[in-house]
Amino acid sequence: MKPQHGLALLIFSTFSYQLPVPGGFDTSLKLIGAALSIAFFLRSVFYGYKITWYSKNFIFIWFIFIFHEFISILRTNVISIADTHYIGADTYTGFLMRIGIFIVFYILTINICNKKDVIKLLYYSILFGFALNVIYAFLISAGIATPYGAGDISYKYVNVGRMTGLQGGASVFSLYVGLGIVLLAPSLINNGFQPTQQFMRFIYKNYIIHIIFICGVLFLFSSGRTGTVSLVLTLLFVFIKYKVEFIKLMPIFIILILILIQFVNIPYEAIQHSLRLPILNKLFTGVSFNQITGWDSGRLERIVSVFPVIYDNLFLGIGYGNYDLAVGDFLGERLTSHNTYLERIVEGGIVGLLIYIIFSFRIILGFNSLSNSFKKIDKMNLSIISQGFFFAAIYFSFDRFFQSDVQDKILILLFSILVALKKIEENEKKSNELYIVNNY
Repeated sequence: MKPQHGLALLIFSTFSYQLPVPGGFDTSLKLIGAALSIAFFLRSVFYGYKITWYSKNFIFIWFIFIFHEFISILRTNVISIADTHYIGADTYTGFLMRIGIFIVFYILTINICNKKDVIKLLYYSILFGFALNVIYAFLISAGIATPYGAGDISYKYVNVGRMTGLQGGASVFSLYVGLGIVLLAPSLINNGFQPTQQFMRFIYKNYIIHIIFICGVLFLFSSGRTGTVSLVLTLLFVFIKYKVEFIKLMPIFIILILILIQFVNIPYEAIQHSLRLPILNKLFTGVSFNQITGWDSGRLERIVSVFPVIYDNLFLGIGYGNYDLAVGDFLGERLTSHNTYLERIVEGGIVGLLIYIIFSFRIILGFNSLSNSFKKIDKMNLSIISQGFFFAAIYFSFDRFFQSDVQDKILILLFSILVALKKIEENEKKSNELYIVNNY
């Protein structure tokens, strides 16, 4: 197995299902990541391969982000696992391990993803993980399968029918499926995308991937409001990019969704939960939004309760893992924020929030710039893939308004792919210039 295959397996596992494994690794994702890292570094030592420790592209913003992460860790006062919602982060070691994983994944990606075929492999790995999640969700709705682990409890009792797929909860499902949907969208809308692999040509030509896409949208809606709102907001950017194509395809898409609903069993409680939003609730249920009680699930109270903490620790915050401790002081129980930006300002202060926002924007703008650049040199597949990651970064940024900081590995994944794509863009430009020179 080559390093790129190990990295593809790691990303596929991230977007599909993490098998439980015995021992200290806990899940297949951690085991694959550790095995890949050890194998890569040993291979480099024995065969004398040179390791690139960092890329000059975006190095300043990367350094600032990691440096602030480290400072925030030093300021934490977490004592035991019961005091924080960060799994395994009961000591400074746990938080430092988080940074270590960020850095190692970054090094692996920029070294392994040095060719356009590898980037395409990672792109398809995400889509296959997304497809597996959607297919399993379909089996759940058909009564053939049941959700895994905590997802089973969530689906049957806690979230009353909200789809969890292969994930342990509806919110995590909405994140990974939503990312898959927006990543896939440009390749379905833009006729310039031409799959090179025989298997990919087959599933595109026979509309298999289109059906999975539509199912994904339906199950995303059934998972809750987070995915629904994030997708709608991201689709505004898709519309801006593809106005004519978007308008042409929308009627067909709506008709197919209405047909699919006839064959997919979605519990009424799940639909009712997803519609608890302004306009949608009135439009589909006839009940005004202001007549709904408990629509925010107590989250507004969590926001207001930490205002004094923000004021007292305005610049540098109170340290990682301590948001729920602060909420516990006011509400009598430790609760997550369901808002990464709120967590960032509480735990990292204004400085931490600004660094996080700037880092996120740099990723979004970087993918958009790469998409335009690849288009200029007539590399349409790479342009469309970059555009997919552009929409994925936007979706993730909207998703963070409703979910906590624990999925920031996706942000590092997006950044690492951005850096790798930038290097490929530079190589493609050089090749293109050389081609022009040789032909004149």
